[in-house]
Amino acid sequence: MGKIRLLLLVCILSLYFQPITADTPTLYVLNHSVEDIVGSWAYDVQNVDPQYAKGILHIEKEKGKYVLNIQGAEGTMIPTEELSVDGNEVKFVVYVEGDRVSVTLNFDGDSFSGDGSSSSGPFTLSGKRIPEPK
Repeated sequence: MGKIRLLLLVCILSLYFQPITADTPTLYVLNHSVEDIVGSWAYDVQNVDPQYAKGILHIEKEKGKYVLNIQGAEGTMIPTEELSVDGNEVKFVVYVEGDRVSVTLNFDGDSFSGDGSSSSGPFTLSGKRIPEPK
């Protein structure tokens, strides 16, 4: 009886660890979806004043729509406007000290990169997901 159980276990494990090919149906999607942008993201911005160089993006989905708020160095939350999400690309506008700043981000897994522009000129930014506390 023990040999049969062992043989059955070996068969199950060998089926479980089969390589995935184009013809093999998959149970898990390995690519990140746009839903994966929900969460908190630490960012760094180049070519801006030091008080705007670091912060946190907070992205939520409320009633089927995305909401993005920016937490600045002093901890204040700044809402964004004209937010659009298209695939892995996120665009928004934020007003900083009355200046209109437009930003485009491209998400790739747990990181993003992007660029923006304001009356002070163009800038680049990058960031990484902040892991959820367990």
